[in-house]
Amino acid sequence: MRPGRPYLKRRTERRSPCGELDENDGDRPQSPGFKLTNDKTPPKDGPRELDPERFEEDRDLPQGPSEADVLARAIHEDYVRRRKGDGSLPHDDPALRSWEKLDESLRASSRDQAVDIARKLASIGCESVRSEEGRSGAVEFEPDEIEMLARMEHLRWVEDRLRQGWHLGPRRDVAGKRSPYLVPWDELSEEVRDLDRDSVRAIPRLVAELGLSIVRRPSSQEL
Repeated sequence: MRPGRPYLKRRTERRSPCGELDENDGDRPQSPGFKLTNDKTPPKDGPRELDPERFEEDRDLPQGPSEADVLARAIHEDYVRRRKGDGSLPHDDPALRSWEKLDESLRASSRDQAVDIARKLASIGCESVRSEEGRSGAVEFEPDEIEMLARMEHLRWVEDRLRQGWHLGPRRDVAGKRSPYLVPWDELSEEVRDLDRDSVRAIPRLVAELGLSIVRRPSSQEL
């Protein structure tokens, strides 16, 4: 795959790609570990172009850091399983190390991916609830939702890499912080896009490890 043009070309307005956070979200209780957001969704033409300078101020940290770590570790282990399964990375790749031996920058990236799940769910009108709450209608993502959330995940990943000092390069180099994938979604190969789609499909299974289920928010007519 050709490297393509650098992803970030200019500063954009300082807003989340998935809508602004709702600090209180009414009187509805918050799911442990995830701050719920409002029901605003990305524009029809996709999430907004990212601005790495707003990364820290836009990120909403979970209430329980231990829960974020549990989910981050599950995300990493799922990634390792899939990459070893398809043989896309050499066995000694730094990203395939166990969680305990993983570089802190890669662990931080997994934590960020874990925290961002709530933002993704809110963008399609979903939320995470404790499984014992007894709410019916566990979610299976629709194909168009998978595609939208995969685009959002790629934006998040690019933003995370830029924040950590990565640069566009002709080949993946973890030690040198270079990647050919720091490009817009439309310049990615289908093979690389499938990595993000697989990450999205794994969300319900991964949050279940925290005892959570993903459900649709009731519509205003149902309240």
